[in-house]
Amino acid sequence: MKKCPVCGFENNDTAGFCSRCGSPLSAPQPPPSSQPPNPYPPSYGSNAPGNNPFKRPMGFLSSIMSKKVLIAIVAVVAIVIVIVVVPGMLRPSDELITPSQASSVLGGSWTCLKNETYSLSLSNGKVSINYLDGTSVSNANPSAYGFTTILGYFPPSSGITSANVETMTGEVGGQEVSILAYEVNFNTSSNAKAQYNLALSSASSYGSSFKDISNNCFVEYSYGDSYIISINGNQLKAVAVNGLSNLPTGELKQLINDF
Repeated sequence: MKKCPVCGFENNDTAGFCSRCGSPLSAPQPPPSSQPPNPYPPSYGSNAPGNNPFKRPMGFLSSIMSKKVLIAIVAVVAIVIVIVVVPGMLRPSDELITPSQASSVLGGSWTCLKNETYSLSLSNGKVSINYLDGTSVSNANPSAYGFTTILGYFPPSSGITSANVETMTGEVGGQEVSILAYEVNFNTSSNAKAQYNLALSSASSYGSSFKDISNNCFVEYSYGDSYIISINGNQLKAVAVNGLSNLPTGELKQLINDF
């Protein structure tokens, strides 16, 4: 087992980042010039690649999944949130990708980690979080959860209104693997597009294998992992498959189209 140097969580031996807090375990780090000097989330007022919330050593989800001080959005089953309702009015949880769907596309067996599953909504400057294991947070200060939820990289100033996140662990061909799937809703399509463009800029310039498969979707392969991110109106969706490299585009699209 790999012990996280930040939170102490025991992770699988093959894990590249902590499944609880998202801190890197043994993943390669990007060149120093590609990392912002400030260890906290970059300002979202800039569209420079260095301020990209998706960039991380293993690919365009870097800021989301692993940096020196950050969090990962490690949640397992995300819940669809009504954007404009009060924080407490969250729908019952739904898995973005079910274990059976993951198995049908990638093979192997998959499990959702309920204690890391959450849906998040913002209203009137307060955040509410519902976890799949039954725990919840209501009407809290967003800054208190900025480094333990997706708010670490999509703060209120980015226009985020809600987010659904899922993390799955699995075994395929005797290899331990994981899936991170998420959707993030913004108050305007322009705010969503700004975040998508940051991810696109990072993926195309970072040096890993990159495919722009349409005007609103691209894939990236980096450090043995496979990623896909798409935009539709005011919503971003992404899937990262860690431990399975160069997955066919069709399989990645099938996974992201499952939610």
